[in-house]
Amino acid sequence: MPALVLGGAITTALLTGLLRRHQSWRAPALGLLAVGAAFSIVAQMSIGTTAEAYVHRGDSLVRYLSWQHAVSPGAQAGLVHQVDGLPSGGSTDDLAIRGDCDSLYLNTGDQYQPWVPVEERDRVLRLDPTGPKLHPGGVTLLRVSGADPQNVRVEVNHRQQMRFVTRYGDVRARTLWFDLPTSGGVRLGIRNQIALGFYQFVATPGGQVGYLPSVYFDRDENSLPALLSYTDASRGLASLGLTARELPGLPMTLCEDLAREAGIDVSGAS
Repeated sequence: MPALVLGGAITTALLTGLLRRHQSWRAPALGLLAVGAAFSIVAQMSIGTTAEAYVHRGDSLVRYLSWQHAVSPGAQAGLVHQVDGLPSGGSTDDLAIRGDCDSLYLNTGDQYQPWVPVEERDRVLRLDPTGPKLHPGGVTLLRVSGADPQNVRVEVNHRQQMRFVTRYGDVRARTLWFDLPTSGGVRLGIRNQIALGFYQFVATPGGQVGYLPSVYFDRDENSLPALLSYTDASRGLASLGLTARELPGLPMTLCEDLAREAGIDVSGAS
């Protein structure tokens, strides 16, 4: 930056003296300077927009990729591929679709945070009673990958009340005990707050359950996206007198547009 400032000042002084001696060069020189200034402004704004999207993520990153898709959908389609789990390898600006648009990831080209989440489908897990009574106990419903153990459990006490427990390493957050609704089951809502870097869990009834990191640092201090997965809890839930089923989440428009342009079948998306 100091070299550019000093060089620009010297060049301006020399150019001013040159134009005084050659007045016929003024119009072309001023036109060239205007074009250069406009290009510089656009280039700086583009760099700033990219940096802002990469840093803040969430809606900013979705909007940034939507602009790219609107301008050059064909070129962007060549960067899209489908993965079963978390993406790895790849090149800068590559886009990875997990499953049937369950998640969308972007390759930043950065050594320490190569892949970042762009958007992830909201999930709802519904727990319903299998009989007139619940039985005391607890079972782990889901896990989140990371450097420390992370999971969400459901527990039932001797009064047939329920609560959810969020575990992050040795720390646990518990909801208050609540009664099972007489009209039906309990819903556990799951949302990846990508701009914050946390999964948010909310129960109905039960209220706020807790948060778990949706990105984490490995042993080499690389920032990686976490993967949320359901456990095989059917037998454990049956012992509590419960069953679980996942309700369809809202579609992700950007992901489905990218998949369609790239010729990837995500027809199984809810």
